[in-house]
Amino acid sequence: MMNNNFENRSNQLEESFNIRNEISYYLFFWPWFLFTIIIALICSYSYLRYTPSIYSSSAQVQITKSDATSSFLTTEVTSLFGTRVNVENDISVITSNHILSKVVKKLNLQTSITRIGRIKSFLIFDNELPFKIKFNNTSRTQQWNLSFTNEKALISDGLYSYKINKNDSLVNDDFSLKAGDFSLLDGKEFVIRNNSIKNATASLKKRINATAASKNGEIINLSISGTNKKRNDFVLNTLIEVLIEDRVADQRQLSKASIEFIDERLKTLSDTINTISKKTIAYQLENDIFNTELQTSNALSKIIAENEASFNLKIQLEIATSLLKQLKIEENFKILPANIGIKDISVNQLLDSYNTLLIERNNLLVSTTESSPIILQINKQLNKLRKANIEGVNRYIQNLKVSLSNYQKINNKNMSLIASFPEKGYTMRTLSREFKFSEDLLVFLSQRKEEASISYVSVLPNLKVLSYGVANNSPISPNTNTIYFGGLAIGFLIPFSILYLLKILDTKINTREDLEKGLPGLSILGEVPFD
Repeated sequence: MMNNNFENRSNQLEESFNIRNEISYYLFFWPWFLFTIIIALICSYSYLRYTPSIYSSSAQVQITKSDATSSFLTTEVTSLFGTRVNVENDISVITSNHILSKVVKKLNLQTSITRIGRIKSFLIFDNELPFKIKFNNTSRTQQWNLSFTNEKALISDGLYSYKINKNDSLVNDDFSLKAGDFSLLDGKEFVIRNNSIKNATASLKKRINATAASKNGEIINLSISGTNKKRNDFVLNTLIEVLIEDRVADQRQLSKASIEFIDERLKTLSDTINTISKKTIAYQLENDIFNTELQTSNALSKIIAENEASFNLKIQLEIATSLLKQLKIEENFKILPANIGIKDISVNQLLDSYNTLLIERNNLLVSTTESSPIILQINKQLNKLRKANIEGVNRYIQNLKVSLSNYQKINNKNMSLIASFPEKGYTMRTLSREFKFSEDLLVFLSQRKEEASISYVSVLPNLKVLSYGVANNSPISPNTNTIYFGGLAIGFLIPFSILYLLKILDTKINTREDLEKGLPGLSILGEVPFD
């Protein structure tokens, strides 16, 4: 037991002795360690001094998908079995080329301008730009170097060069350039690079980071990194703005489609109403219709009056026909019937003249004979009057027949008019129904258009901005502590590794330990140090 303890203690002393030798070996070369560490720290300082600082900006939005039309039961079931918001889909939309390309176009991110400094180069943006440049061909990648000296500007891409004097502007096939105050730009240089929208969108997509704040939550964290803090904030804020506009546009699609459909139908209905109105007016003018009920009543009144007049004419015709028959068969002179209802004045006058002359003849026959010259003269006059009466009655009868024929035509016309009124009334009612239907539909669609317009204007995005873009004051890259620590580590590891390799590859006998290891059991009389 004592021998074992002694051997263990001896081994521990030997191991302690070896570690001390190792440390002594490396400490012997401490100037090299110090030199490489100083060089590494100098390199770290130079790297930090000449490397542009990268800053990060962050924003936060909440995606909500509340549905006012959903029932309470649906909402409760949804809350039990998971959130209604699919954040992964929303993140895909936010980082899609469709959204990011709009951001690129709004901020003109395809054009980047870098100011060349003595130590660092700076990406400038927005009102930091001392000049304005607009590229005509946005699909082609271009790079131009712009420098200002002695109140003159020179812009070149290595193949073409252009000079600009003070207060002048440059316009060519590639771009248009207008500089500001040349005195403030003297001695400054800029690198202007224009990428295609596709490449600029792809570059922005690499720098944009969208993550869910929690697994089943509605909040999305947005972040972007870049050398210009203001540009980072602008990108995030514009991204939020474009996202809101896109969501509003999506929600307005239904209202917009409804408005467009209703506008088309309103135009068609207006044309239909105008056509029906013109058709109704043309039909009324063609058929002399203004009020079928009143016109029917008037026509019936006319028919009654005409039938009464026709009846009176028939009575007159009957009386005149009987009188004519009597006049034709009358051979002896007899008193003719008078005041029998004939309404023709000329016939009545002839009858009165005949009867008056006949009465005078009969009075003369009391005192004279029929062969008396006066009687014979009266007979001649009576024959003429009878003949005139026959002719007058004949004319009267013809006039009565003509009047009856006319009344019959008028009566037939009125009867056909009355018979046509139901059909015309039906046509008018049909046109009226079509007009009212089109008019009511026009009013209904106008109300729906107004509602759709209100919905279109009052659309709110299902996105709530919790925080707009805010840049961190401290850069995320390069990290000063990490760079210096890495430099220190590298400065230490380089000489250590070299010395370690040299020691491993060294096959010479440099110390007493090397001799004892190589020739175990060898007795050593002494050592002579070498200075």
